Amino acid sequence: MEIFNIFGRMGIRGDSQVSNALSKIGNKISDIGGKMMGFGTALTAGITLPLAGLVVQGLKYSATVQNLETDFKVLLGSEEEAIKLTSDLKKMGAETPFEITGLSEVTKTLLQFGISQEKVLPLMGRLGDISLGNEERFKGLGVVIGQVSSLGRLQAGDLNQLINRGWNPLNEITARTGETMKEVRKRMSEGKVSYKEVEQAMVDATDKGGK
Repeated sequence: MEIFNIFGRMGIRGDSQVSNALSKIGNKISDIGGKMMGFGTALTAGITLPLAGLVVQGLKYSATVQNLETDFKVLLGSEEEAIKLTSDLKKMGAETPFEITGLSEVTKTLLQFGISQEKVLPLMGRLGDISLGNEERFKGLGVVIGQVSSLGRLQAGDLNQLINRGWNPLNEITARTGETMKEVRKRMSEGKVSYKEVEQAMVDATDKGGK
């Protein structure tokens, strides 16, 4: 047979030597096949697992968006407005460091404190600038500004909370009015620093690039 002639030319003699040679060749082929199968499995896993993760992440995101639309429908009393607001938050999330969950949390807070829908997104943009992209600070500022808005004026406790989150609105107020810090603090203690002044202070702070 031709195979034996080949082994003969290779210097392999006898059935046992031929058998051993064939066995070694078979083992090598089997080993190569096993490695190729292992590579194929690893390659498949390397492609399939990330894709599966993306699918799961996408499903979670879709569920989050649907839940937000439901929540905002309750707050706004309009499905159309809820869908629009959710869409605006998705866009903001794509353009800022904040996740849609954090943005929606601050949005709900501001709405619940009575801030009108048309003012919420511009206000959140300014809070985002003041917070320098820090989500926890952003959320905290949202709560305090909501409190000041609801009360209609700035109190010492709210001022301290704002300062603890990295922003002192009195700096902008004194710059605008020409008052000293002592004078504006006295006016605040008398309940005469309005939310509108704080709102304007946010505009002044962010127009200068934030604090």
